[in-house]
Amino acid sequence: MPLEVTFRPTRGSLPRLRFGRSYRMRARLVDMAGRSVPVNFLEPSHVTAFSTFFRWEPVPAPVVVPRRPFTEGESLLRMVIRSTLDVHTEEYAQLPRISALSGHTRYDLAYRALNERHLTAPIGSQQLAELHGRFDDAVRESSSAAERDAQFAIATLSAGSLLSPADAGMITDGKTPPRPVVLELDEFGRVVPHANLQGPGEYVLHDVDQLSLPYLPDPLAFAASFTALPGDAGTRVLEWPSGGDWFDRKPVLLRIEEGSGVPEWDPAARLLRVLLPQAEHASVHLSSVLPKEELPLMGVWMLEREPFRQAQEEDALLGRHWMLTPWLTLDLVHAVEKPLAPPVIHVADPPVYNSAVHRFPGETFASLTGTIAVHAKSTGRLDVDSVWTEPIDDVTKPAPDTHPGQAHVGDFLLDATEDDCRIGRTEYAPQPGRPPTHLVRHEFGDTLHRWVDYTATATTRFREYFPLEITDRTVGGDLTIHVGPTQRLNVPSSHRPDPPQVEYIVPTWTWEERTVVGARARLGGGFGALSPTTVRKRVGGGLRVYLSRPWYSSGADELLGVVVRQQPWLTLPIDRRTGLLVSVEAGQAADLAAERILAAGLASGRGSSRLRPAERLLARTESASAPKVAVLSRSTPAEDAQLTAHLAVLEGVGEAQENAAAASRSHNLTGILDTIGGQLGAAGPFVTRWGADPAWASPATARGPYIHQFALRSAVGTGISLPGQAEPAVVVGHTPVFDAARGLWYCDLQLDAGTAYQPFVDLALVRYQPHSIPGYHASSVVQPGFTQLVPDRTAAMTPLLGSASLAVSLRGPSGYNALGTTYLFGSSDAVLTDASREVVAQVQTRPTGGDDLDWQPLGAEVRLHASGDTLADIRWNATVPTPDRAEGTETRLVVCEFELFETDTSQAETWITRPAGGFGESLRKPAGRRLVFASEFAL
Repeated sequence: MPLEVTFRPTRGSLPRLRFGRSYRMRARLVDMAGRSVPVNFLEPSHVTAFSTFFRWEPVPAPVVVPRRPFTEGESLLRMVIRSTLDVHTEEYAQLPRISALSGHTRYDLAYRALNERHLTAPIGSQQLAELHGRFDDAVRESSSAAERDAQFAIATLSAGSLLSPADAGMITDGKTPPRPVVLELDEFGRVVPHANLQGPGEYVLHDVDQLSLPYLPDPLAFAASFTALPGDAGTRVLEWPSGGDWFDRKPVLLRIEEGSGVPEWDPAARLLRVLLPQAEHASVHLSSVLPKEELPLMGVWMLEREPFRQAQEEDALLGRHWMLTPWLTLDLVHAVEKPLAPPVIHVADPPVYNSAVHRFPGETFASLTGTIAVHAKSTGRLDVDSVWTEPIDDVTKPAPDTHPGQAHVGDFLLDATEDDCRIGRTEYAPQPGRPPTHLVRHEFGDTLHRWVDYTATATTRFREYFPLEITDRTVGGDLTIHVGPTQRLNVPSSHRPDPPQVEYIVPTWTWEERTVVGARARLGGGFGALSPTTVRKRVGGGLRVYLSRPWYSSGADELLGVVVRQQPWLTLPIDRRTGLLVSVEAGQAADLAAERILAAGLASGRGSSRLRPAERLLARTESASAPKVAVLSRSTPAEDAQLTAHLAVLEGVGEAQENAAAASRSHNLTGILDTIGGQLGAAGPFVTRWGADPAWASPATARGPYIHQFALRSAVGTGISLPGQAEPAVVVGHTPVFDAARGLWYCDLQLDAGTAYQPFVDLALVRYQPHSIPGYHASSVVQPGFTQLVPDRTAAMTPLLGSASLAVSLRGPSGYNALGTTYLFGSSDAVLTDASREVVAQVQTRPTGGDDLDWQPLGAEVRLHASGDTLADIRWNATVPTPDRAEGTETRLVVCEFELFETDTSQAETWITRPAGGFGESLRKPAGRRLVFASEFAL
């Protein structure tokens, strides 16, 4: 049979469902036949235990509302202000190039010095408010009609929306002009969500200073939490401004501006002003905060055990507990066009730890290991570029040339914390406690040495916040980059040079000429100045080594090296001051050797104890005495006074003190190295050697060769390994020069072999690359054969006052050959020398303006005779008459030195005669002549 049941609970008899209250359930079955349990029978086992009704939904984060259309890189949760290097936001927005940017001429799209967002309390609902008991006053028995009407009016806010026209809402897609919101309601009078948002990318904005809240807020969201706000040490809690009612939580305006310091809160304007320095990017956690007394309503919170709740209570009350109050991440960006500092490359020469240009043997690339100092907060990318100039010796071309080179070495992205980003030959990802290492390898395609200028270019981290007119370098130029200073780095060679190809070697010398003012002496009846003396000196000891093309087999700065045995570099301090490359290891070795020499007492003299050992040793070896000065007596006859002054000049009057000191130092260093010769490296077959000419009896050559005996050295390498040789050696480098006329390279060597007469030198030559990786500096050794050195000669000429004659002298080391034995061993060195050579002087004339072939003798040839106690310093002197000079002619004095050698009678140019005496009968031998010195003096 049909049965219809209706019932209605008694008013006020049902319990209200509220968060935080405990409830239990009882069920009763009723027998329609009347056999039910009595109404007043309550069985305890038929009721459930009390269960608390918790809120399980978290409290949402505040709502973020835009005020103006978004510009480049900006979004709802990303606020952006803009400036550039040395230009603040206010000035930047007013720059003509910025105000005229395409798409930014409209007032609402123009760049501004600030950026704003409205923040509103999270939206709630009428039901949520009821569950929190916010409308209980309206449903209690004693409530009046006015109270119920007031609560009903509050409840109607649940239909509110930010799309309400009352809030001056505008809709935009960021491109077209904003249009007003048109309210659209459904059949129940509720606002239709997003009904006005028609096109893609459209959103609602509210361009007002103070926004009203058009909806019911979440009852528990009484404040907003800002964690990591720029200028704040921790979390800032900002209560929603209100009139004291839970539903009247007024929105606030968040504004970012340029500056630094603590955020400022203006309660009257409901404005939170945040200061953001240039290039700062802050990620702020924005969440809601619920009251402490409401925490027990949250079911997730009550699931935790008491110890954990105590540990997390502070985070929960500050809005930092993500299960209770999840947060939004609000990005605050102060974008800068150009990085705020130039990138600076810090790559040093070894042995600076973890900083060098690295190459391994045979590698065609070089890796840069070191750091690049940048302003990482404003730099998002680094580019490393290089330019260089390298010498090229193409044998198909008439002369060597230089070619420019350039390359993009590498690029990489930076983290905002890498102010000193690390670069190296291998890329490493960041690890705890260790920043990343970025790969920077420069591929050359060969193993040559180069000097390369490296430049780092920083690109702004904020490219996405600017339009193409700024970021496109073809349009905006260099607005978004900052070019750093250039650093010249030494890229070493990674392969041994090729052996040098020696064509031939010739002896060389240089001329020095000076005039010494005459001394004062008695001349006739009074005193007067003597005639000045003209001095011409031939500085011998030079060799010019001609080399075949091509050069630069190991790159720029390739030298011709002379190999000598391993030895301490005692002149290192002087060479360092003159610009020679000196490694730290070489400096330490020189100091150690000098310390041992000083400790052994091998160097006398003075030297400050505050100097380094090598400096102190050099100070003690510079013990040259002051130059002698000719002192002429008032009673000296005029002619003798002039001859005395002339000879004094020949003895070195007027020599520069530094020259005397240098000569003394060289002599003393040679003596020291001779003394410790047993401690030097082995004099093997592949090192340079020298010795006296066996055809001439002369002083022995100095031991060595030693480093300081190469005056034209441009580099010194110690401990150099040679191919196939176990013993290291020293290489003394010399700079080659190209001879365009011969199409050859040549290199000048200047050797100090002592006072030996024309000694032989057996050179051991290599190509030497000072800028090479360890163990690969030198080529294999080439030994071109013996060659001879030309001795020094000093010629002097003084016109004698009151006499038509010239005082003429020649000085220098000498020797005698087999012809000297004509005078047997009892004769002096000077006599033996005269028997082995002739030094003559003659006045010559030619028509004024004539050429060299026009010179003719004017007067007889005068022989200069030798004097002196040792072959190391022989002097030839004579007085040469000066015939009268004809009108329209010019005259000169020629001084010549000839070596004499025994020859056949038919070829004799002169005869050597020994008069009869205590050694036996007279002897007469035929001799030929070979010119070995000539000098001229204009008269």
